[in-house]
Order: sequence, then C-alpha cells, then structure tokens
Amino acid sequence: MAITAARKHVIVAAVGGAALDDFLVQSYDAATGHFLWEDRTFVSTAFDNEAVAVDIEARRAFVAGWVLWLPGTSNQEAFLVRAYDTDSGILRWEDQFPSPQICICNAHDVVVDHGRVIAVGHAAPPGAWIVRAHDAKRGDLLWSDNFAPVGGTGSNAFAIQGARAVAADGGRVFVVGSGINAGGNADFIVRTYDAK
Repeated sequence: MAITAARKHVIVAAVGGAALDDFLVQSYDAATGHFLWEDRTFVSTAFDNEAVAVDIEARRAFVAGWVLWLPGTSNQEAFLVRAYDTDSGILRWEDQFPSPQICICNAHDVVVDHGRVIAVGHAAPPGAWIVRAHDAKRGDLLWSDNFAPVGGTGSNAFAIQGARAVAADGGRVFVVGSGINAGGNADFIVRTYDAK
C-alpha cells in the first residue's frame, strides 16, 4: 500500500496474512534487500485491517491505517497510528482512535516533520475528517481536529468523504480531501493548520 526509505531501511505498509486482513509492516535492508523485521496484527476479521501509509524520521517509522481491534469493542474500525524503531522493529507507541459510537474510522495518510507526526483520515458515520498530531518520540497527542463538512454524510458519502493526504512544511500542515456540501454534492477541500 505504501513504501518509504531512509538511510539503510526500506519500510513497507501493507495488507497481509493468509486471509489478506492483517495490518502489516515489513522492513528490508536497502542495500541487499534482506528481510529485517515484521509487525502484524493477526486479527483475522477479513479486510478490516490495513496499513496504508508510512513515513520515517530520526530512526523511527510511523505507519497509519486502521484495525478492527479494540479491547471489549466489536464491529468498528479504529484509526491506527504506530511508531516503530527502524533498527529493531520494536513498537514504541500507538494511537487507536474510535468515535464514541460504532465507527468506521480510517487513517489514510501520515507525515512526520520536525518531531511531529500528523495522521489524517475519516470517520463514517458521521463522515467527518480526522486530523491528529502526535509527538514523534513519546506519542503524546498534541492536537486534533474533527471537521464535519456542512452537508453531513449524504448519499455515497462514506466512499468519498474525509481527509485523504497530508504534507508538512515550514511549520504548517496541509490536508486535502473531500466532503459533502449543503446541496448534497462533493466539494474538493484543502485545509491548512499550524503544526504546533
């Protein structure tokens, strides 16, 4: 689903497993292609778990996606961000974000910039954007924004709404996606945030 490289590591975000339903992260040696380490969820819920975006900074890899895996909770997908040590594959921290009710909460992209990890996605219902910023080292949530377009969910909204991609530069975060307007049609939306 996504790939990034830094120094001697190539990190892949993927969907894997016998049933193709694991949030899967793999690392390879950039010079030789040798397999180094792997992390996967082993949830086995059939297509409800995916790692779809990855970025690297300061010997940590940050992977975003979703997983149907919340202790004591069923029938919802959690927006998931995981931070790994690039050398060992050790999980340093993770963030699972559901809404208070049953929710399809998916992360679609992640970027790390100067010690801040920004992950973006959507929640359906109600079809809101999700933008979450974390401290890259500790995983602390620095700020978040759940933006609901004025038109609500609308018809076929789950397939098109939400924050889909993110970039960061010069202390700002730029997020692009779409949402349903008051007339029931889809709007192309770009939003800018202060990274701090």
